[in-house]
Amino acid sequence: MDFETSLTIGDRLPSLLFKGSFRCFTKQKNTWIFKGFFVRLFLISNLPDYKECSYTEEELAKVFLPYGFIHQVDTIYCIPQCGLAVATMPSGDELALLMKKAWDGVPFKGKKLCVRPISNSISMAPFPFYNALMRFIHYGVRDDGGKTIFIHDISQREIQELREALIKNFSVRNFLPLLNKVFVEFVSITDVDLFGLSYSKRKEGHTHKVHRMKVPEIAYHPPGDFNCPPNIESPLWLTMKTNPYIFPTVIPWFHIPEYVTIDEVSMNLVSLFASNMMKYIFKKMYFITFLQN
Repeated sequence: MDFETSLTIGDRLPSLLFKGSFRCFTKQKNTWIFKGFFVRLFLISNLPDYKECSYTEEELAKVFLPYGFIHQVDTIYCIPQCGLAVATMPSGDELALLMKKAWDGVPFKGKKLCVRPISNSISMAPFPFYNALMRFIHYGVRDDGGKTIFIHDISQREIQELREALIKNFSVRNFLPLLNKVFVEFVSITDVDLFGLSYSKRKEGHTHKVHRMKVPEIAYHPPGDFNCPPNIESPLWLTMKTNPYIFPTVIPWFHIPEYVTIDEVSMNLVSLFASNMMKYIFKKMYFITFLQN
């Protein structure tokens, strides 16, 4: 982040990311190459200026539903500040059908959208997509997912409010706003924990959804004033009123009441088994909830 302007690389995306940043098929006669093969991605360009003509991701997605497009969290990413969107079809055959019928343009909000298949290898899962997009603008992501938050189903007004709060209260390395999604890369693991804690403390939940891109699994040795049981390991979990209602952390940011340890070996084994089972269940629930959303 530039400390003089408070702008991150994501804020400067309009001057860094262009249609030419993607490798696209430019001749319709070559579309047979990807029919039936692994190419499923397509680039949507010439989107309306969002400041003059507002639209939603759902409205854009509806344009492509007749061609077999399936609208899910990870099947389309709209970048209105660049006039671009990246989407994926269920198969190469459906992409070929789309290109056959929409090569000359698709009407949308008074504009004619340009649709071209992408030959770049890009995963549409949220964190790999964020990584790929940053590579296109030569920005190195210094994270494996544990320091990155993905928020979706969020309004433009909420995005602006979120950015102001983050810049003021947290150490943020990158803030990448999309149409109804946001990627936030923090400087440290602790910053992400504190962000989750801020959501946990809210009396009312948000309509948007918040996900840590990787559940942290780090050996942590808390100081004595945390009153932690011995041999505690992350992830630990905070509850919150925003979907998915739990947030994984490294540090126990919640009050741990007084407890009594059980010395019997057999009971220790039972306790260890129960503890590991609960960690496994929470982790699985977290990612199942994300996929369902």
